[in-house]
Order: sequence, then C-alpha cells, then structure tokens
Amino acid sequence: MIIIGKPTVVKSLGTVSVKIGKGTITSVNQIKSLGLIIDSELKWLEHVKLKIRDGNYVLWSLYPMQSSFSEMNLKLIVNAYILPVINYMSIIRGTANSHVKNLIESLLRRCRSFVLRLKKYDSVKFEITDKLKWLFPSTNTKL
Repeated sequence: MIIIGKPTVVKSLGTVSVKIGKGTITSVNQIKSLGLIIDSELKWLEHVKLKIRDGNYVLWSLYPMQSSFSEMNLKLIVNAYILPVINYMSIIRGTANSHVKNLIESLLRRCRSFVLRLKKYDSVKFEITDKLKWLFPSTNTKL
C-alpha cells in the first residue's frame, strides 16, 4: 500500500498499517506496477533512473560494434532498443520536475552521439530534433 500526497503530509503520517483478518498491510514509499515505479510524492525519479540505466547499458554494449553499422542502422538500433525504454510510461513526464527531464535529455544526447558518431561538444539539439526526428521531454509530447 502506498500513501500519495504532499511530502509534508505523507511524512507526518509516518508508516500506516491496516489489519485485515490475520494479516497486516503496511505502507511503503514506492511500489512497482506494470513496470512503472510509483513513489509517494509522484516525482518519478526512481523510475526514470532505472530506465536511464537500462538505456545506458544498451548503448555501452553497442559501442564496440558502432563502426560496423551505417548511420541508418545505428538509428534503427536506437529506435528499436533505447527509445522504447524511454517512451514506456512517458505520460508521467508531464508532471516530472526539470531534473528528471534533464536525465532523459542526457540519454538522448548520448544516443545522438552514438548514431551520428559525434564528439561530446558538437552541436546537439538541432541534430536530435531535425535529423533524427526525436523529441525532447520538454516538448510534452511522446519522444
């Protein structure tokens, strides 16, 4: 069971327990449902951190093979393996804070560097939105 509300109210309640028959249900700070980690403050940070970790793992494992693929194939790989990880439950990002959106944008920038074989400080946002046709979280639309 999870108690959702303003952080001050949730903290003031402490741990809530409900007895049903011989069992007891105790409140927790976060739960996982259908792959979505829901926290009591609806900040989504743990969910996004997990998805970013998964996306980084895929990128890290593909870097040794990067030179074997064309730009089109690299984009196809990112579209197939990383963007679905980012997009899963993307509707929650409408209420996410800027820190969470920045985490997602940083993964998109790493994907851009991977696909276009660019260095760290090359132009970023233009290539992502215009050339690769990916959207940033701040646009409030699906990536």
